[in-house]
Amino acid sequence: MRLALELWGLLARPQRRMVLAAQAISLIMAFSTAVGIAAIAPFFAVLGNGELADRQPVLHWAYVHGGFSSKQAFVFALGAAFIVVNMRFLMTKNRVPRVYDRRQRKSIRRRSGRHQKSSDLGLEGFA
Repeated sequence: MRLALELWGLLARPQRRMVLAAQAISLIMAFSTAVGIAAIAPFFAVLGNGELADRQPVLHWAYVHGGFSSKQAFVFALGAAFIVVNMRFLMTKNRVPRVYDRRQRKSIRRRSGRHQKSSDLGLEGFA
């Protein structure tokens, strides 16, 4: 703990903000990973035992109010919902670090007095 406090003391105010921003990004990514993993549980549960759609209150509500004609249609819809939720969180998880990285590169260029394009720095794929 003492080492962490000593390292924190060595950082300038803008660097401290960058560290805190990086930690916030890490928490967002961890949350999105957990939600993506949790989203698959209902799908696999109903896939393994179709009767859960009648016994689980939330799944039963979704089955009744979703207007499904069969359990197969309900399982298909759960699978599609899982894919949509998982893709959304994957997009968020992949986008947040890129936005942060882009801001860091702009900040470095501004501080260095150089206003180069990313292609000038050999970073074509990262802009």
